[in-house]
Amino acid sequence: MSETEVDDQKGLPGGDGQNWTLKDRKRERETANHTGLALVHGCTDVVIQKQRWPLLSESVDDFLKVKVKTKTLDFIDVLLLTKDEDGKGLSDEDI
Repeated sequence: MSETEVDDQKGLPGGDGQNWTLKDRKRERETANHTGLALVHGCTDVVIQKQRWPLLSESVDDFLKVKVKTKTLDFIDVLLLTKDEDGKGLSDEDI
């Protein structure tokens, strides 16, 4: 193995010059995807809770009056105001 190839192998699984297997690459990709999704879901959970808070402390009519005055009705507001066929609001997971 050339010196360049050895340098390229540093920091890889095994660290002893072994090549990554397809299984190693798949596991690494799945870990990265899971980490990325966890970050995205964490951020969206915060946004949903922040947007939902005013609806818990005031009536829907008051909430909409504020939104009309400020002209800031967002798509997430529409989702938060949406009811299913049983009259229940959407869960955070549904949103």
